[in-house]
Amino acid sequence: MKTTGNIFRTLLLAVLTLTFGSCSEDSLLSELGLDGQTTTRTDEVGEVWNGSVATAFAGGSGTAEDPYQIANGAQLARFAAIVNGTLDGTQQNTAACGKLTADIVLNNTTGWESWETTAPTNSWTPIGSNIHQFTGTLDGDGHSISGIYINNS
Repeated sequence: MKTTGNIFRTLLLAVLTLTFGSCSEDSLLSELGLDGQTTTRTDEVGEVWNGSVATAFAGGSGTAEDPYQIANGAQLARFAAIVNGTLDGTQQNTAACGKLTADIVLNNTTGWESWETTAPTNSWTPIGSNIHQFTGTLDGDGHSISGIYINNS
């Protein structure tokens, strides 16, 4: 694997460890399907995220006491858009709180090793930025997000 592949893998593991709690690298790689297996993970509706942004969450109001309930990739994209201030007609909220209610698949992870030369279908925009820092919470609640691809060129 090229050095950039190792950097991508390390970055992905660091982000997931910070998001979902302390886990060993082997368990995270296994959970993501990146442990040498070539299976395709799917979310609860049986599909990989199609790149859309949901019009609503599965529930919740976005507070610490009542976090947005996030059940699929489109709802996670809505959460990111609210935090980043890119959702039309909705005020930016860098302190929004969310909670996963299912495993989410943003891209098919089969062939992820070639992503540095051939991008997957969906590119992910990080939640928050240096200018608009995310100060809320995203509780993984034992669920995973796999197939994250960030094109930071």
